[in-house]
Amino acid sequence: MPRKAAILTDAAVKRTKPRASQFYVRDGKCDGLELAVYPSGAKTWFWSWARGKRAKLGSVDAWPLAKAREQADAMRECYREHGTPYPPTRGDDGRECRTLADFITGPFRDHAETNYSRGTTTADWLMRRTDDGKGWQGAFAGIADKKLADLSPIDFERWKATRRKAGIKDSTIHRDLAQMQSALKLAVTHGYLEASPAAGVKLPRLDRVARVRYLDNDEERRLLAAVNGRTDYLRPLVLLALNTGLRRGELFALQWHDARLTDSPRVTVEGGKAKSGQTRHVPLNKAAKAALVGWKATSAETGPDALVFPSPRRGPAGEVRPLDNIKRAWAALLRDAKVSGFRFHDCRHHFASRLVMAGVPLNSVRELLGHADLTMTLRYAHLAPDNLAAAVEVLG
Repeated sequence: MPRKAAILTDAAVKRTKPRASQFYVRDGKCDGLELAVYPSGAKTWFWSWARGKRAKLGSVDAWPLAKAREQADAMRECYREHGTPYPPTRGDDGRECRTLADFITGPFRDHAETNYSRGTTTADWLMRRTDDGKGWQGAFAGIADKKLADLSPIDFERWKATRRKAGIKDSTIHRDLAQMQSALKLAVTHGYLEASPAAGVKLPRLDRVARVRYLDNDEERRLLAAVNGRTDYLRPLVLLALNTGLRRGELFALQWHDARLTDSPRVTVEGGKAKSGQTRHVPLNKAAKAALVGWKATSAETGPDALVFPSPRRGPAGEVRPLDNIKRAWAALLRDAKVSGFRFHDCRHHFASRLVMAGVPLNSVRELLGHADLTMTLRYAHLAPDNLAAAVEVLG
């Protein structure tokens, strides 16, 4: 807690001795200006504008008393005018951002909604307002009010440590931090930052091989028996997932004009609906083609622009919407098949694993999956038949 206010001088600041724990000294001449004194002897200026709200100005070595008072006066005036002590950072697009939250919910959100297939979800996951509008929630809610220009690598290192203590998996931390690094790279591109404070922060290492879940022969037999016994959308959806490796969102967004069922059968994933943003064509084998042909014969709407997998629930005005949730149907299917620990996304892993085990080159698997490079596809490399054994035999 701060001591009783006293009109400070440079000499008094220099004479102030450290204690066993950190403490603050208020300046009686400049409202809100405080000197933080650390046990190490380091001294730093802060300006406080509300209970628990302090903005760091700088160390006493770099900031003499007169400069600290001048900055505190400027921040007080900014607070009175804008409700925040931070002056705006203006990007080259003319917009103003003071805090990380300003940027994520403003310029980044707009960019994500325009350029990402699930941009709104991505932005909201990083940071969004609470329902009462008074706070923040999301992966980075804890540093939402941090001044954009004051962010440093240590903020993100502390964020990683806090998430780990909370029991968050490394895979989740890896995904969230990678997305924030991408967002702050955009902030640099548009002039909000000179350099990204998260660029050098290491992502948690992931054992990608250990995360590959695919069906063994018996599990595959049971799952196919269970799904072939159904007459609803789940049958063609699952058979298509197992035989094309399409992502769930890509399957939900399919329209009938994307499915070619005559000569050279294939489905086309348009760039705007793909995670990579790149259009790709995935051939249909006999099982996938038969599933789609059968489903089309029973579908009410089969026009070129009609959805292949429309939701059974209609919108407020009766409009047709794509599927967006199959959790209950998928869980019931797994119970019927007596298969556990297999997510719908694992159908994609199963597709890739079977190809690699059959000797299909990794680059071909990469193209079918829509990976930008081989990095993600390499998680399946250990499944290639005898490739490692053949490699070491060369030495003999």
